[in-house]
Amino acid sequence: MLVRGIHYEGWRPSRKLPRKVRGREEFLTPIGEAFRDHPDVSPEGVLWAVFKVMERHVTPGEIKDVKQILPESIRALCP
Repeated sequence: MLVRGIHYEGWRPSRKLPRKVRGREEFLTPIGEAFRDHPDVSPEGVLWAVFKVMERHVTPGEIKDVKQILPESIRALCP
């Protein structure tokens, strides 16, 4: 849910449906836009950090489930 929350920050279900994101760049672009004022922060680094925080608060089985629903190109970015 944390990854979904970051990816869909500001998403309002009543206004629009979520996009089907299938590719690496399509997934990382909104993260990059959210951090555009911080050129030293990479979208890949943000995603990695989110998963590291999740590892502290979510069971290994739940993290595995999250990773399994991601497309392979995105899953490869996760620690």
